Amino acid sequence: FIEESVLTDRSEGSKKGSTATVLDDLTGFLRVRDVPVSGVVVEKIKAGEEFSFVSEEEGWIEIELLNGKTGWVSEEFITLSP
Repeated sequence: FIEESVLTDRSEGSKKGSTATVLDDLTGFLRVRDVPVSGVVVEKIKAGEEFSFVSEEEGWIEIELLNGKTGWVSEEFITLSP
């Protein structure tokens, strides 16, 4: 038996240093929130823009913004690459 948190830590660890790219088929912009799901919009980003992956949580990806702060975007609009 392996605890779920151990599996989560390993998957995030393997994604550390990844680049999060906003999908090109996005129309307009993607809202970046301060917390997943119902957070306040802190930034709007465009298709093709790239950001550093920070972590993930239940369908949401935390990225580092150009100003050094972090925010959350839905994983359905992001592609991760090493």
